[in-house]
Amino acid sequence: MQVLDLKESRPRGSFDFPVELYKIDEQHPRYQMSYHWHQELELIRVREGRFSYMVDDSTGVAGQGEVLLVNSGSLHAGTPEKGCLYDCLVFDTAVLEGAGTAGHLLRRFGEHKLLVDTHLPPKDGELARVVEKLFSVMAQKRDGYQLLAKGLLWEFFGIVYEQGYYTENPAQSHGAIRKIQQLKQVLARIEQGYGGRITLEELAETAGMTPKYFCHFFRSMTGRTPIDYLNHHRIEAACARIAAGESNITEVAYDCGFNDLSYFIRVFKRHKTLTPKQYCKMLSPGKVPAAK
Repeated sequence: MQVLDLKESRPRGSFDFPVELYKIDEQHPRYQMSYHWHQELELIRVREGRFSYMVDDSTGVAGQGEVLLVNSGSLHAGTPEKGCLYDCLVFDTAVLEGAGTAGHLLRRFGEHKLLVDTHLPPKDGELARVVEKLFSVMAQKRDGYQLLAKGLLWEFFGIVYEQGYYTENPAQSHGAIRKIQQLKQVLARIEQGYGGRITLEELAETAGMTPKYFCHFFRSMTGRTPIDYLNHHRIEAACARIAAGESNITEVAYDCGFNDLSYFIRVFKRHKTLTPKQYCKMLSPGKVPAAK
């Protein structure tokens, strides 16, 4: 899988324990969380600062200590404010499923029939306590951590169900479903072709729209113009390659769709507030992050 695949299919954890924790800071190549989706659920905990999120057609801001839940298949993205630190726990509910009533209830979350609320209760609540312990257990990975993590995930869903922090999956209108599907198709087109030439007309055609209407549609869905988003995605791809150890900035620029090095440097600095060389230096040995 490429580092920035939009529909992520990378295995999480191990075959028998599909749970993975990612600690995200400003050095991480995906610090700015681009739009993507995956079948697993994802818990996002804000350690410091503020994190603006977009999940399907809803938006909001989470502050320090607050927790977000992204349901299976939901298109999501996030923009951390400067200095924000956050963690992501991605997991497959199959790790918990069993027989009987409890297993049946849990499958309803995994099958998208029940949707956990996106923005969960305040940081001093019972649910937040369980999440805090869960993230700590996954970070330390001491002997027996899998048992503790499974128990805490069971407790998490038990509290969600008991306190009613969920909704039955509403029947979305055909229009809402179509909009999300159109956006996913455009984002997939960007992912597949960002290293080459992509025109506004090509993206509009992918969505089945005129260029003028497409620009309005895309901005209303993502908060960015199509070209600004394309450049953002290219810079994120460049950061991932730099973090993976590639130091030839010219090659990185051309491979990520920029045919002018000066323009690449300007766009990079606009998105990252650092030049590519400064970004390379920031990623000191031993601190290069793993890709999410």
